[in-house]
Amino acid sequence: MTNAKGSPSVGNVGGCRCNRDWWDGSCGRAYHLQLSGEHFNLLYSYPGNTLISYGGDKVKVDIDGYRFPKVEGPRVEPLAIKTISDTQRTYYGDAYVETSFYSTVRCDIWWSLPQWAEVEGSSETGWWGTEPQFYSDKIKLDESWRFNGISVYVSFPPGFSGSGNTVTWSGEDDSGTSYRLVHIYSGIRGESWVALTSVRQNSNGSHFFESTHTWVSANATDGCSTA
Repeated sequence: MTNAKGSPSVGNVGGCRCNRDWWDGSCGRAYHLQLSGEHFNLLYSYPGNTLISYGGDKVKVDIDGYRFPKVEGPRVEPLAIKTISDTQRTYYGDAYVETSFYSTVRCDIWWSLPQWAEVEGSSETGWWGTEPQFYSDKIKLDESWRFNGISVYVSFPPGFSGSGNTVTWSGEDDSGTSYRLVHIYSGIRGESWVALTSVRQNSNGSHFFESTHTWVSANATDGCSTA
């Protein structure tokens, strides 16, 4: 669905109101957009948790100009803003499976009680080959965010899970017509009244190829101190 300039069209689509700047994040079912030979399936979009799959011609195109909904809450200025990122490839067939992420970590352990750190960013996994097959039969993205310290507790948007000092999330596409899965996230937070020392993210992307009955994975990981 495109407009005359080839950008994603706007309006009320699939129950979600959208324009060039934002989505309202109220939809729970997929709908389809097309841009520059790429096919985008918005699997879901909620505040702090958006999942998109890509089909089409394997041209590196993103849905530029769209701002997906973030977690709403009181905005406290952080003492520090840091970034964590990684890209990993596993070679297979005539190309590779690639998993990457880029996250911003906002934190304050000096002037705020409780001490806190909050993560937002995006991750993706993609299959960039044509042999043994063009699309992945199934794509899975499994992620975790670990907040290290003493007596740490976590909070997170709907669709995530938490246990102890760790937040986890998993998403997948089993359509058989996609090669790339993108996750956009925010509001992943750890707090401690004693000590919060570091944050580490792990993003593992796995692709299943029915033609060879093979799973191929690439795992990206990085972390930072909160000091």
